[in-house]
Amino acid sequence: MTVQKVGVAAIAISLCLLSSVPSRAQVACAYDRPCITELFISKSNQLVARIDGSDWDVINVRWSRPGRQGNQTEHPGRNAAIVVFNSTTPGVTYTVVAQGCRKRPLQSSRCSEWDSSSIKAY
Repeated sequence: MTVQKVGVAAIAISLCLLSSVPSRAQVACAYDRPCITELFISKSNQLVARIDGSDWDVINVRWSRPGRQGNQTEHPGRNAAIVVFNSTTPGVTYTVVAQGCRKRPLQSSRCSEWDSSSIKAY
């Protein structure tokens, strides 16, 4: 009887702990390029990208939206949250792409393919 009660209590506690963990979508990342793991609009209308770029010397990030070509910025290679664009417009879809590069002394950088993600501003 005691073992049964302990087992039921342990299951109840486990279920309670599991239900309190926020769920988060898993992003499948290619091994040969940086990965945009999350793209969101902040409360202050900033377009923010979380990028896993830990295997690269630098990360190139570009944004665009219909009717307007954005610009490109370079960031140190690491896991980072990057503010891509400061003032989003509701109803507009923004696309962010990221590319990893390895710097080579006295040679051109060697860069990956681009990873891409889009979001519609609210």
